[in-house]
Amino acid sequence: MAPNPATIAHGPMLLGTIFNVMLMGVLIMQVYIYATTYKRDSKWIKWFIFVLTFADTMNTVFDIWYMYDCLILHFGDFEYLTSGNWIFATDPAMVAIVGAMTEGFYAWRIYALTKNVWITGLVVLCATCDFFGGMATAAAISYIPQFARFQQFEATVIVWIVGATTADLIIVGTLVFYLNTHRTGFASTDTKLDKLIRITIQTGMISFIFSVVHLSLYLGYSTGLHLLFNFPQSKLYSNSLMSTLNARGGWGQRTDNNTAGPGVDSRGNTIPLQVSVGVHSFSTPNTVGKSRVDTTRSDMIDMDRELGRNYKYEG
Repeated sequence: MAPNPATIAHGPMLLGTIFNVMLMGVLIMQVYIYATTYKRDSKWIKWFIFVLTFADTMNTVFDIWYMYDCLILHFGDFEYLTSGNWIFATDPAMVAIVGAMTEGFYAWRIYALTKNVWITGLVVLCATCDFFGGMATAAAISYIPQFARFQQFEATVIVWIVGATTADLIIVGTLVFYLNTHRTGFASTDTKLDKLIRITIQTGMISFIFSVVHLSLYLGYSTGLHLLFNFPQSKLYSNSLMSTLNARGGWGQRTDNNTAGPGVDSRGNTIPLQVSVGVHSFSTPNTVGKSRVDTTRSDMIDMDRELGRNYKYEG
């Protein structure tokens, strides 16, 4: 007895769509926390988050639309289940868009912190491969829509996923190395650094592992099992970025004045506790004691001052 065609590709896709929707809920919550906490962030960052969220929302809409089209509107049409269509082709395109946007943001972050043009350029190159590889994969599906023949355009898929995984490794490695080698000596600040390092490793490695498993299953099996890991991929990128942004103040801490929840030493003096993306800042004396309080610009929280760099405020 021939296997049901739905089990070949649409079973993994259905499970992937479920994970996609679940992670979409997490993303909505994270965007809400960001919007209500960091109201003074630069407008371009807010627009970036809006576009990223919109793209990821459309990814979820298209995935649900495709599953409804296949499993409800074409219920019992086994021939229809053997091939993808233009709705299905939007998935690699949207995953590539969200992934490249996230990697581009991290490239900016790395440059803001390290001023290393070579590492930044390498991340941008990998993000470009991610973007164009995903777009080429989406285009290839229109020419070879049969799931059993997807290995025929494996070159584009390899460029797409290898670009994404390489970018993930470089981003995680660079940020972890930089943060770990620029501790301040303040226990409260270093605790915040440790938290950001953990978040960077956890979120970055999850995306990396999903990409590696996706590529391995794609190259090793002619079925659609790899789609189980592909469908929720974009949500891993966007949630990773939002987790890092929200880590400035913490999940349970509102910081409407856009400070990152400064720590307090044993004497009650305020200690700067900014541990996110580097921008320009200036300091004003604390009238309570000798410590100094950072007053940050609206772009993002300044890490460079915490790490002992001399930054000149650009008004």
